[in-house]
Amino acid sequence: MKKVPCGEAWITSSEKRRNDVLIAASLSPIISTLGIISAAAMFIEDGQGPIFQQKRIGQDGNPFNLFKLRTMNSSQFVDASYGVDDPRATRVGKILRKLTLDEFPQAINILKGEMSVVGPRPLLQADIDAMKSALSPSDYSDWFYAYSVGRPGWLSQFGNLSHSLEAQTEGYYTERAELDVQYLELASPEFDRQIIKEAVSVGLGLIS
Repeated sequence: MKKVPCGEAWITSSEKRRNDVLIAASLSPIISTLGIISAAAMFIEDGQGPIFQQKRIGQDGNPFNLFKLRTMNSSQFVDASYGVDDPRATRVGKILRKLTLDEFPQAINILKGEMSVVGPRPLLQADIDAMKSALSPSDYSDWFYAYSVGRPGWLSQFGNLSHSLEAQTEGYYTERAELDVQYLELASPEFDRQIIKEAVSVGLGLIS
């Protein structure tokens, strides 16, 4: 019987990468349809380009361009996000954030091999710096290794919980660190499926 990889072995495995491509490709028709509708709604609202790229820190600390639907005025998204309830979001943008439709273009990043379906969320350099300031040197070292050893994820444990936390607070950073390190320890095909199911449940709860 084939042994199922877990922990870092699963995170860096070719099997996880194959799963990522299969899931992203399978969801592409749905993602494309909803993405086009969402992009059109943003454009109608303020007449600005609905899709943008933003530099994020990825695997091994290497930067990459993350694709995302814009949810706020184009002059306002250079700083760290304050989550679903970010006051800078436009009216349509708030809806897209609540339904996580703004994250759908990241299927492109998954297919390009820059992201995974499940893993720590990709952060801005400003967010990395904030984590470094909030954590002790040893905790930061443990967290950054867990964060950067694999590809960052579209879905994550912290992402499923973050809507209930006050963004950019000490508790917010500590919870992110703990959950990202826990993912490194517990990662497996079954754990990924659990996180995906939880993400769907959280999304449906936010809609209702």
